[in-house]
Amino acid sequence: MNEIKQKRIKKIITLVVLFAIVLHLIPIPFHKTYEAIEIKLDDPNYLEYTKVHIDGLYKINIGDDAFDGHIGVEGYDVTEGEVIWDIKISTHLNLSGLSYQLDTDRDPMYSFGNIISEPFFKHFALVVWDNIAENKKDVFRIPDHGHWSGTDGYCIVPNVTTREEALKALKALNMIKE
Repeated sequence: MNEIKQKRIKKIITLVVLFAIVLHLIPIPFHKTYEAIEIKLDDPNYLEYTKVHIDGLYKINIGDDAFDGHIGVEGYDVTEGEVIWDIKISTHLNLSGLSYQLDTDRDPMYSFGNIISEPFFKHFALVVWDNIAENKKDVFRIPDHGHWSGTDGYCIVPNVTTREEALKALKALNMIKE
């Protein structure tokens, strides 16, 4: 009887390990569009509606997951380029950079900002460098991408419709205090 239980336990462990290996090796297609708003933290009157398009392959890892694909934001021409690095999706809610490769005669890489996300983009937000946000349609003329601050930065938050909801979501992601 004890030997049967041991064999059963070994089979279950083997199946769990094989399942984890398969999940790690085979990326999952991920295609979703999110309604979102853009806010500026220090300007209660700044609110713009937009959409975030996510299209690519989600990779489950033992530590942090990764996303290889495209994240585009309507209204930002710079996000039409190809995302340069895999995006790290962390259960610890770490920031991951968002940079794009573009076909231009000038600097071919443009840093858009950062993304912070829970697994499978359940909750996420984008922070946008100030010079990018202030020159959405003419990003190619700016000398640098600027910075982001937790007191006066630009944020794009999906699945919310008001500034108050966006601020609450940003607090839940530990992006801002208060």
